[in-house]
Amino acid sequence: MAHPVIHAEIRSVDPDATRAFFAALFDWKVASEGAFPGYTFIDTGVENGPYVATSPLQGAEDEVLFCVGVDDVDATLRRAEELGGTIVQPA
Repeated sequence: MAHPVIHAEIRSVDPDATRAFFAALFDWKVASEGAFPGYTFIDTGVENGPYVATSPLQGAEDEVLFCVGVDDVDATLRRAEELGGTIVQPA
């Protein structure tokens, strides 16, 4: 299996300002509101590209996260730990 980036998320203390910044920089547009207040999916203008979202902080600092498609999530998380990684958000 290929391991494509299937989802990317930009979390910030001010998601409205973050959306405005990327709209001005890249002409990204809000595609739809998510179920979580302040969470929005973004239309980056790329057909069949990864899902991109902006959202409020869910931790102490601004962050960008991305999700990669794998066949076995648990095995991949174990391998990440074997390689020295730290699981911040379990499956």
